[in-house]
Amino acid sequence: MNLFRRGKVANLPAPQPNPYAPSRPPMDPGPGLMERPLTWLGLLIPIAVIGLIVFAATHN
Repeated sequence: MNLFRRGKVANLPAPQPNPYAPSRPPMDPGPGLMERPLTWLGLLIPIAVIGLIVFAATHN
């Protein structure tokens, strides 16, 4: 379902200022997801747990 709707969202025009109230430019989105340190930590923890399980299973 998301693949079909993605086309509609991707074709939306750029955001416009609100004509009825004061507006400001959009906020900076910040660094990309893979440039954030907590992303790597969140990926390393499950990999380490799986590695420990495999290590324990092969050394019994």
